[in-house]
Amino acid sequence: MYHSLLLGNEFGDEYTTKLTFCAAFIHDMERLHDGFCKEHGVWAARYALPKFRDLFISIGVQEMDLDVIVYATTKHSLPDRGFISGIYGNVAKLLKDADGLDRVRLGDFNPRFLRFPFSKKYVHFAEKFYWKTEKVDIKNFDEVIDIAESI
Repeated sequence: MYHSLLLGNEFGDEYTTKLTFCAAFIHDMERLHDGFCKEHGVWAARYALPKFRDLFISIGVQEMDLDVIVYATTKHSLPDRGFISGIYGNVAKLLKDADGLDRVRLGDFNPRFLRFPFSKKYVHFAEKFYWKTEKVDIKNFDEVIDIAESI
């Protein structure tokens, strides 16, 4: 989720960042394992989004844009095969890049697959961030922000 904020800030649009953060919030909630799975994004959109719909709306997500979160969440676990243009594609690509930066924890991260050029400048940060958070018992997102800001 932190990577989505970081990349969204670079992207430069607050609402796009908000949608990306919401998609990042739910994108792996229905994951059954850490291995390859093309279905968990669909499951997250189907089962996790309804649980957090009211929360997302309460922070300013427009109801009509819940579909953007569905699209990005679904798309994040599928191979790249083109993106819808506009906010749908931007949120999906930001989520995929944020999720990609998180893959440093798995050891199979390849920065060539990042979609935005500015995402590549955060690879070193992502590695440091992972090592600083890997064994920490984090109780809330403010602690995540504090750790990120310490890097």
